[in-house]
Amino acid sequence: MIAKIKSALDSGKLTQGRFVLEQDNALICIAETLIEDDDYKLRLNLPPQPFIGHPSAKIWILQYNPGYSEGIDDLDYLGTSTSWLVSHMRHNVSQLQDRIRLICDQYEFKDGTGFYVLDRRFNTFRYGTQSGRGAYLWYKSTYFPKEGLFSGIGDSDEAQKRFADKNLFVMEYFPYHSKKFRHEFFPFLPSFLFWRQLMQYAFTHEKIVLCNGLNDLQALKAGILQSVPGYQEAVAQGWLHKIGRIGQGRSRLMLKRDLVLPLKSGTTQLEDFLRSAITDG
Repeated sequence: MIAKIKSALDSGKLTQGRFVLEQDNALICIAETLIEDDDYKLRLNLPPQPFIGHPSAKIWILQYNPGYSEGIDDLDYLGTSTSWLVSHMRHNVSQLQDRIRLICDQYEFKDGTGFYVLDRRFNTFRYGTQSGRGAYLWYKSTYFPKEGLFSGIGDSDEAQKRFADKNLFVMEYFPYHSKKFRHEFFPFLPSFLFWRQLMQYAFTHEKIVLCNGLNDLQALKAGILQSVPGYQEAVAQGWLHKIGRIGQGRSRLMLKRDLVLPLKSGTTQLEDFLRSAITDG
C-alpha cells in the first residue's frame, strides 16, 4: 500500500489511484456492487486511514471510519481543487507531498509523525463549508471544543498538537473513506484482524478507551468490541468509556466532559489521568 501511494504521488497519478489493501480487495469489490447510495459510496481513491497517532498513547479513541467531504478531502489528500473552494483556502496549501508522506509514515508508526492531522501542513482551510471542514479543522473542533474534555491544556494550536502527539491514538472500525458509515462490512475484512489485535492490546495494557458507538450496547459495533478478549476486564477496571453525541452522524461527535462517560459508573481513570497529564504539561 505504501509503495503504491508513493509511486502514484511521484508519478503525478495520485488522483487515478485505487487504494485498497490486497487482502481486502475481494470483499471490497463485492461491497462496491451493493452500495448504491452516494452517501455510503467508498472513496477508494483516497488513502485509507486506519489510525492516527501512536499506540503508546494513554488515551485511545474509537471512531467509525474516516469521513468524506467532497472537494475538501480531494484537496487535502489528492491535491485537486475547484473554483468554489478558493475563498476557503489558506495560503500554502500546495504541500500535498508532505501530507501524503505523513500518512505513509503513519502506516509504519515512524518516529516524529505524531498526530498528523493536526500538523500545520493539513491546515488547508480558513473555515469550514456546508460540505465539511477538512481533517485539521474537524479534529480541532471535535477534540478541543470550548469547555471540552481536554480544555485544561490551553487553546493554542501548539499546545493541542503537543497533547495529541503524546496522549491520543485514534482507531477506526473501517479504514476506508465515505460520507456515511456502512457498518455491516467491516467485521469481515481480512485486515480487521489487525484492528482486533490492537484493541486487545488496549484492553490488556490499561489504555483509556473512548468509544463512539457504545450508546447502543446491542448494536453490531458494540457487539464486535465486546467480543475482543479483555473487554470485560477493561470495563470492570474503568478503562472503557462511551462518547455521547450532540446529534446524528459522525460529524456530531464532540469530546465534551458531559458526553464522555465510563461504562462502569463511579470510576475515574480518565479524570485521574487528565489531571496528572495537564499538571505535568
